[in-house]
Amino acid sequence: MPASPPDAAREAVRKHCPKGVDAEVIDYLADSAAGIFEEGACEADEIASELENALGPFLEDAGVAPEVTSSFCQAILKAVQGGAAEGGSAPSSAGKDFQPPARSKDCLCYVTKLLLMYGGSPQPLLKNATLELTKGQRYGIVGANGTGKTTLMARMASRDILGFPQDVRVVHLRHEAILRGVKQKTTARQYAEQRNTAAGSSQPPMPVCPKP
Repeated sequence: MPASPPDAAREAVRKHCPKGVDAEVIDYLADSAAGIFEEGACEADEIASELENALGPFLEDAGVAPEVTSSFCQAILKAVQGGAAEGGSAPSSAGKDFQPPARSKDCLCYVTKLLLMYGGSPQPLLKNATLELTKGQRYGIVGANGTGKTTLMARMASRDILGFPQDVRVVHLRHEAILRGVKQKTTARQYAEQRNTAAGSSQPPMPVCPKP
């Protein structure tokens, strides 16, 4: 029986992935490619674009040239379409019956299969992690030095995480500069509000002084 489009995509990633990419990254790329076909993208050009957007940054970090990445994504698409031609489900209907898990209306962010890399290190800081944020909740990130706490916060602040909602505003208060020129009684919320206001101004941010 021919493989389903997601399974065909996984197999194609592992078969055609350019040399020099770490095995753990290949596993993540395979899952990411499969997810695109599960979501039911219908046009070949649309699928190819989504593949390049999802896989490209990780291949670039591994030193893969853009033209090689493009050829790689085309090979994945061709492999899936070939499976459909042999009797499998066509990409246009892939994911038709797929139902994403229900989320609370207060869910701000839900990113699955998160892979977090640092610099040129072949070892991921996070792999197959789930990032879920709910309105009104407080979260703490706990870990030893070098485990990716600051990197995760910086990537969230820049929205540089695949699948992170672009309408969620994040302020990263870096510990080495957070108290510089700020009154001791300034709350985190006041500081964040002040930073958001200053972001749209050409003036440098001023310390927030709470009312007596």
